[in-house]
Amino acid sequence: MQGLFTNPDRERRALDLVHSSRVTQRRDQAPFEPLTRLATQLCQAAIATIEFPPAADGRSAAVPAAPTDAGGAIAPMAARPIQAADTAGYSLPEEALNQPWFVAEVPLVSPEGDLLGQLCLFNAHPYTLTIEQVQALELVAAQIVLQLRLQHQVASLEANLDQRQQQIYHLQEAHQQLQTAMNLLERRNRQGQLLSRLSQVLHDFLSLQEAQETLARFIAPLFPEESGAIAIVNLDGSLHWIAQWGDPPIFTESGAIADYWQWLQSRTRAQESVRETLVCEGDHAHQQPAQYGCFPLLHRGEMVGLLCVTFSTWDKASIRNQKRLAFTTSGYLATGLANLQQREQLHQQSIQDPLTGLFNRRYMTKALHQTLQRACQSNTSVALVMLDIDHFKRFNDSFGHPAGDMVLRDFSLFVKGAVRGSDLACRYGGEEFTLILPGVTLEVARQRADKLRRGIKYLNMQYQGQSLGVVTLSAGVAVFPLHGMTAEALICAADQALYQAKANGRDRVEVAIALPEQWSPSP
Repeated sequence: MQGLFTNPDRERRALDLVHSSRVTQRRDQAPFEPLTRLATQLCQAAIATIEFPPAADGRSAAVPAAPTDAGGAIAPMAARPIQAADTAGYSLPEEALNQPWFVAEVPLVSPEGDLLGQLCLFNAHPYTLTIEQVQALELVAAQIVLQLRLQHQVASLEANLDQRQQQIYHLQEAHQQLQTAMNLLERRNRQGQLLSRLSQVLHDFLSLQEAQETLARFIAPLFPEESGAIAIVNLDGSLHWIAQWGDPPIFTESGAIADYWQWLQSRTRAQESVRETLVCEGDHAHQQPAQYGCFPLLHRGEMVGLLCVTFSTWDKASIRNQKRLAFTTSGYLATGLANLQQREQLHQQSIQDPLTGLFNRRYMTKALHQTLQRACQSNTSVALVMLDIDHFKRFNDSFGHPAGDMVLRDFSLFVKGAVRGSDLACRYGGEEFTLILPGVTLEVARQRADKLRRGIKYLNMQYQGQSLGVVTLSAGVAVFPLHGMTAEALICAADQALYQAKANGRDRVEVAIALPEQWSPSP
């Protein structure tokens, strides 16, 4: 239909108006059918069609055979003949394509003067349009143009609405993505705070016993929807579970965990990048989840322990985030527990005698001060017993120093088995030992010391298959506050009583001399 246009700008504007009205789509042609039916009735024509220029995709009604001026006049007044060969340019029914037709063409002109198309009236015989018919057709053509403009406005509104809905959708999607990112940042910030707190708590712990009592309380917030457990490595290489959290608790006796632990222990020290494993084991008997992760606690290439965390979801992204958090947590735990074990080991070394395993003299002095303070507050007594192995030098001279060390170790084991849980057994130095007995009277302390003296004689000590003979001991007993008000005074009193036992022939128990006018606990 290019021949209908003489101005490219007008052509472009007209094409935009027509095809934005979507008249090439069948469902949008329905409003024009009453108008074409009215045109046939007004002119007694057989067929009336509306022809529009083609769209970019080629969809349109047929193109007229001859050009029409864009001035808006109806020409010619009488219908002109067209041949059967020319009907391909019009939207005629298929049964009418093989016969001659007469056509009258009414241009469709917009108020701006743009030619939008034409109304075509077809008849099988010649006919002439009257002035009234022409005026009526002009009104029909104007109504067609108005309908075009109306559909163009509706299409524009729908396009704007679709665009606005798309914008709203993209905004909502962007908001959702932003909210997800903010939630992730908040969660990771919260996890960072909890990890920092965990690191501080691990640094503040004084012993593994304290960690065992409270560690789960600081780990659980990191995995609020999961269960888990933490184990440390014993000296024999076995696992000792020190913390558990979650409901139901993780089944630490799982065979899969045991197998994984054996696999970890088989790794060499050079292989520090030990991977974690996922255990897909549904233990319904113990109400276990379908899967959980085991993460080794590695510190400087040494295996410190094991972290196990359940996965309550099958979502891969969630499991990946949980694994990342567990890896990070295992690093904090490995460093904190390794440092705690080292501190505890150093502390034990500072207070224990390495040969006998008893508390050393420095710790005994500190403990005695604290025990006397509590005794003053509770108005109770404290007994101090000093023990000395008789003729200990003979063992060293006759059998060598290893034999003497063996006597000291066996004697320490004997003493440990004879004291209460509240008592304190210490190696004072050399072959001298002390016992701190809280809440014990002088008579009870003397009886217990004498029981030790008699019991040691029944120890059958042998070194390299050779009997060391009967071992005897001497003891001195002093009681707070009868023999001293301070730790130093009580030690001096007990030492003097021990010296007296030695001077009186050994293998005996002597009691310290009471100081005059001393305070005594209430009965």
